[in-house]
Amino acid sequence: FADELRSLVHLIRRERNLAKKKWLVLNTERPLVVYYGQGYLMKSAALEHQLRYEEAEEYIEGYADLSWFEELDELGRIEVDKFKLFAQANRYNIQLLAGNFSLLSEYASFLEVHPKEILPSMVIILKASNKHKMIIDDVLKQFMDNIVDGRTQKTYYNEANYISRYNEFYYQLATYQFSHNHNMEGIESTLQSLNISVQQGNKSKILDCICMFQQYKKMATPAQYTEYDTLIKGVNRDEESHSLSGFSTLPE
Repeated sequence: FADELRSLVHLIRRERNLAKKKWLVLNTERPLVVYYGQGYLMKSAALEHQLRYEEAEEYIEGYADLSWFEELDELGRIEVDKFKLFAQANRYNIQLLAGNFSLLSEYASFLEVHPKEILPSMVIILKASNKHKMIIDDVLKQFMDNIVDGRTQKTYYNEANYISRYNEFYYQLATYQFSHNHNMEGIESTLQSLNISVQQGNKSKILDCICMFQQYKKMATPAQYTEYDTLIKGVNRDEESHSLSGFSTLPE
């Protein structure tokens, strides 16, 4: 899809610029530069998920500086600035995922200046730390209050995107906490993720959280068991087949 989007935008630009068809009016919801930059951003994200980090970095450069883009109006320039910011954050993300944690302090300083990027960036920082078994307690302490009290919610990301990242943050945080033997905190984070997943109807993440809780359930308090059971009962009421009802949490 990213390749197709980039091809379409390049075709339009070629028709406009090489054929000098300046009269060609596009009835698009957003400025053309958005679709151009998004094509490169999506491509880099796809490569990142395939662990092809060097290739992903190449496509990041495709949207890092779009100030050259023709016929930019005020809205277009705002979007260009956003892509520049995304590129900065994603360069850090790629480096961390590849195992280069020497940039973590620099990344944290970047996030202090750009608080709207804290939540999505912390998801990646946690994923990278879980992958490479790195300790990031100082960074978590630095930004945890910002995430928990919702200061990152007022952002340019839409609500559904924000909630999904908030959910993933708690799931990755639980993974991190369990891996460092902070089991009580890990259970709390798992329940946070499960709660959001139930509200979203995110079945895949619900199952992930159930598996996580089952693995550490012997360490849960009675109150945590009760919260978990309440959440699962809510899921089962929404499932005609009651396919999740077999996940009992009663102590063995």
